[in-house]
Amino acid sequence: MPTLDFLKNNFADKLNNKKQLMVNNFLQVSERKNIFAGGDVTSTNEEKTAQNAEKHAKKIIQNIRNLEKGKKLKRYEPKKRMMVISLGKNDGILSYGNFMIGGFIPAMFKRFIEWKSMEKYKNGIK
Repeated sequence: MPTLDFLKNNFADKLNNKKQLMVNNFLQVSERKNIFAGGDVTSTNEEKTAQNAEKHAKKIIQNIRNLEKGKKLKRYEPKKRMMVISLGKNDGILSYGNFMIGGFIPAMFKRFIEWKSMEKYKNGIK
C-alpha cells in the first residue's frame, strides 16, 4: 500500500475513490501534461506489481523525452501478465489468467526471475 500523505496534500483533486492517482493513457496525471506517475499509486487497471511499475517507468521516460522534443506521446496499454509469487525457499505460485500452479516449480522459476533481474541491474539496464 503506497503512502498517500504527499498525494493527499498536493493532488487531492486527482485521486479517485480508491485513493489512486488518476492518469491518462500516457501515464500523465489527469489534467497535468508535465507530470507523470507510475507504480502502485496509479489508477491503471492492472495488478500493482514491480514488473508493471518497471513498464510504467520505461513508458514515462520515453514520453518525457518525446514531450521535450515535441514528438507524439506513446500510449501505455495495461495488460494481464504472468505473476510468480514466492511462498518461501521451495514453494511458490505461478498464475496467468485462469491457470494456476503451486509448489516447487514456481519457486524455482521465481528464483530464476530474481537472478535474471539482478543480472540486468548489475550489467546496466538496457
